[in-house]
Amino acid sequence: MQLENFHPAEEVFARYNSQFPEDSGYRHVELTKRTKIYEYSGNVREAVPAENLRQSGKLELWITPHEQSDHMIEAVEIYILKD
Repeated sequence: MQLENFHPAEEVFARYNSQFPEDSGYRHVELTKRTKIYEYSGNVREAVPAENLRQSGKLELWITPHEQSDHMIEAVEIYILKD
């Protein structure tokens, strides 16, 4: 998944960030078998298919360094914010 203006600041993502110029616009996050996608409205979350990401506006992500390479980031959970 390509994200615009995505710049994780935590030290654990330093190797990932080192691949990109500081002013790069888009960066990549891997969706894996572990990735769960939810629509989130109020206090309710509902599991949805990845296709719903195409229609989304604002997202929140729970990310981690990818288990195969710390030069990649894996999305563990993605919340499509509806409110």
